[in-house]
Parts: sequence; structure tokens; C-alpha cells
Amino acid sequence: ATIRRDHSSTLPKDNSTFYYPSVAGSFVFNKIINKDWISFGKLRLNYAEVGNSAPFDFLYDTYNVNIPPGSASTSVANVKKNPNLKPEKTKSFEAGLEMKFLKNRIGFDFAFYKNNSIDQIFGVPVSRATGYTQKILNAGEIENKGVEISLTGSPVKTDNFNWNINVNWSQNKNKVISLEEGIKNLQLGSFQGGVTINARVGEPYGVIQGTDYTYLNGERVVDPSNGQYIATSTSDQVIGDTNPDWLMGISNSFSYKNLSLGFLID
Repeated sequence: ATIRRDHSSTLPKDNSTFYYPSVAGSFVFNKIINKDWISFGKLRLNYAEVGNSAPFDFLYDTYNVNIPPGSASTSVANVKKNPNLKPEKTKSFEAGLEMKFLKNRIGFDFAFYKNNSIDQIFGVPVSRATGYTQKILNAGEIENKGVEISLTGSPVKTDNFNWNINVNWSQNKNKVISLEEGIKNLQLGSFQGGVTINARVGEPYGVIQGTDYTYLNGERVVDPSNGQYIATSTSDQVIGDTNPDWLMGISNSFSYKNLSLGFLID
């Protein structure tokens, strides 16, 4: 078990000190089972919190100093700072099972995890009538959860030659749980043709929005006047996701006496 205390100079005095703990435990059970073909077995469980401070100069409003030809001038910055910022925090839970068989010739490691990041520090868009384009806030909660599986094996093992292989597969699902009160969508980037990258409540972080086709009974509707598909009148349709469905890597290593060769397919 651990506990950590951070004191940050980039946060306001009342919120500048914060604590975050962790606790982890494991149980090695292969000796209790006492089976020759089970070389190793371990269950693990852990919980941790991680704190994160604000970047520099996010607390107090300052003027921009402009130096054009002639006399100097000042102007109000485009971003409204926040003197009441709190630290970001991520709460993580993980459970796993690791096993090896046949004198460590074959093995696997399975893990399930769930991470929730809260009070994230964002520049949230605001009406230009306020005199600013963004306001710094502790806005939102994002959840990541998924599984990771690692398989290891030694297909060939002799006095002089060894072949080891490792296959790793993972799948992560994330979701924007909440944003600042009254905000349902936070635009992260905009591109040609009205395409945007967004943090949208109830959707994955990084969802792609744009113009879609018009559908009727699951089929795209054709405009009889020109034979083209009819597009939607708005560009807020979900048309994609920046997150991969899954990730996988296969690594191989071959060794002959003192020489070794390895390669990875990712």
C-alpha cells in the first residue's frame, strides 16, 4: 500500500495540496494445488488513484503586451483563467490472473481494468460575447475499461537453439461520462467539410462527427433529380471513431548459442 502527497505551485492555495493512495495484493496458488503441470499461478488485485496538477499559468488573467510599430499596447487574452482549479484525478482498478505450465513452456496473463478520470482540466468554449473564446474549467469524467491478454510459449527449446513467442491482444472501450454542467459536447478539432473530433457525453472520446447520408429503412435515399445520395442537413452525425477496435502484437525471438534474432508484428 502507498500514499502520496503532492504540493503544486500551479494550483490555487486552497487546492494546492492533494493526496492519492494505492493498494495491491496478490496470491500465488500453484503450491497449494500441487500439480506438476502447473509451474506458476497467481491472482492479483489492485486499486490506485493518481493525481495531476494544472499546467503553468492557468489561474490568473493577464494582459497580452502588443508591440506594434509605434507605441506599445495591451489586450485581453482569449482564454479566461480559473483561480479555483482543482487537481485532476484518475481512479484505477485492475484484476488479473497469471499462469505458466509445463515447466514455464506455455503461459498466459489475463487482466481486466477500469479507469475513471475526473475533474479534468479543459479549455471549454464559451460565447464570444463574454470577451473570451474559452474558459479553463475542471470539466468532465472519462471512463476507460477493457481487457488485455498475453500468451507466451517456447515451441522449440534445445541446448543450443531456442524459439520464444509472445502474443498480446487488448481491447479498450472509453466513454465520456460527463462534461461541465450544461455542456453535452466539447469540440476537440475541426476540419474541412464540417468534420469535427469531439468529446460527446455518452460517446467515446474522439468521436468523429460530420455530414452523413439520409436513410430510409436502412437504405441510403437517392435524389431522383440527379441520382445522387441525399446528405443530411446537419453535420453533427456520428460518422466514425478515432479509437481502434482492438490492438495486437506478435513478437518472436530466436537464439542460437550467443546469437539472437527478434521481430515484431504489431
